[in-house]
Amino acid sequence: MKIIDSLRKWDKIDEVETDNSETKGIPAGDEMDEIEMDNSELKAIPSIVVAMRTIGGLAILGGIILCIKSLPGSPPEDYTWKVVAYTPALTWLFSGIISGTLFFAGSAALSYLDNIQEGLSQILDKLGTSE
Repeated sequence: MKIIDSLRKWDKIDEVETDNSETKGIPAGDEMDEIEMDNSELKAIPSIVVAMRTIGGLAILGGIILCIKSLPGSPPEDYTWKVVAYTPALTWLFSGIISGTLFFAGSAALSYLDNIQEGLSQILDKLGTSE
């Protein structure tokens, strides 16, 4: 409940009377150039995100390697492989791609959640409240 009250207070701070050249709380024109970007403190990527990206890359690489190893090879003379012979190779390939993609998606979601948490804590710091 304190967070909601703090955000309401923050919203009231932003409500300033502006003319048509400014939008709500955002400076217009030349005033925007005065805002300094502080890039001296680069935000570290959470270690779980790095681990999930690594596992995702290894899953895709493993799927490709197992696909290549599972290929049936050269058929005997006067014979062609049926589609069923390629099923294990394609299964390894698609399972590697799918699991790697899921790991990448999970790491992206955790990265976004970390950015949201960082933004909320900065807002609460500006308001003088911390939870």
